[in-house]
Amino acid sequence: MENTINQPSANPTNKLTASTVATAVWGAMVSVGSLVVKNLYPEWYDPETILSVSAAVPTVVGFIAGWLVKDNPNIVVVMEDQK
Repeated sequence: MENTINQPSANPTNKLTASTVATAVWGAMVSVGSLVVKNLYPEWYDPETILSVSAAVPTVVGFIAGWLVKDNPNIVVVMEDQK
């Protein structure tokens, strides 16, 4: 007989959720931060630098968030005796 895995919901794991949220927050921070720098400190504004940072950092931020968040099991494994 095959092993049965019951997954109670379609919710993602805590690690995936933390990684997605951290990446989204980083994107929002870069967008708002670049507008602030462009308007208040135009001499510091460099679109190429902002593009480089906004392309590279989300991967690292998502990995770190996923690494630090503890995950709870989201499946129940039922094993039946083979007779």
